Amino acid sequence: MRYGDLTYLEIHELAQAGAVAIIPCGRVQPQGLHLPVDVDVWLADVLCQAAAERAQAVYQVPALVLPAIPYGPLPEHPTAAGGALHVPEPIHAGLLAALLT
Repeated sequence: MRYGDLTYLEIHELAQAGAVAIIPCGRVQPQGLHLPVDVDVWLADVLCQAAAERAQAVYQVPALVLPAIPYGPLPEHPTAAGGALHVPEPIHAGLLAALLT
């Protein structure tokens, strides 16, 4: 289930039912001439949706896919050269911890 498609009451019910939260994490970064810079974000979202569907279908575990986080550590692209959007690792880790607590 996509978090953004639900009302706050539906989210509350899923949380009470023990739903697992899944956060897709991609990166906006140069991919070469053949792909858009946000393909990692799209791919993370698609894979997390598939994982949530499998968790429900195979294991009967409700899963809630939060909106994708498009920014993260890119030590190989520390500047915005080529479209990279770098966030230092401690900030990224802090954001994930804050979202999951």
